[in-house]
Amino acid sequence: MDEIYVRLTDFMRELEGLRSRILYDSSVVKDLFIFQHIIPSYSDRDVYLVLYSEALYHKFCRRAEYLMFTEPDMAKLLDNINVIKIGHTDEINFGKLYAFIEHSTPREEIASLMETLKSLDRKSVLILYSSIAYIMNMLDEKEALRLLLESYGILPRGVTLFGFKHLKTQTRIDYYINDLYDVLITIRRDESSFDYSTYVFEAECQLSDVCYKTGRLKVENGRLIQI
Repeated sequence: MDEIYVRLTDFMRELEGLRSRILYDSSVVKDLFIFQHIIPSYSDRDVYLVLYSEALYHKFCRRAEYLMFTEPDMAKLLDNINVIKIGHTDEINFGKLYAFIEHSTPREEIASLMETLKSLDRKSVLILYSSIAYIMNMLDEKEALRLLLESYGILPRGVTLFGFKHLKTQTRIDYYINDLYDVLITIRRDESSFDYSTYVFEAECQLSDVCYKTGRLKVENGRLIQI
């Protein structure tokens, strides 16, 4: 059984070139996973972050400002991020603005996003910060699924992709979306624990080189650490 327990720092590099979806039940844990595990693990690559709406951008900035205050090295990592922002203004407080897509209709936003994603290098890392999921909520299921298939289909082969979805907001279409990913990662609160800061980490996929993995995480002093 020991082989299924994995060091998270080692596991992150196993996801290189794959498409991974993270299912979570805590937005705090989701953000800490991005800041403290995904971004540092791929700091030697071009990292692109898609942020949808001024509200989500504001939330991301608030979390980033807190972490930069407690972890000075985080500021340097964030300065190297390429931001793809869908919103009302092209203003950003960190990183480099790679593309700005002005708010319009969901179809126009997706079309502009697809044009942007086509230009990514195949060795780059793409983080979808709940962006496409928000757009999809404004469309009917059939059209949403068609646009998703088109969007994921145009991504250059070899791009390392991270998508996110809250466990409590999954719908029927999510079962189809899950099939678009190589790896499914679930981070949920450990119900057997006596506190509310311990989480169970599970990863599964159909690829022969990344099998079932598990571990336990804990939020402690503003950090997501493995225990």
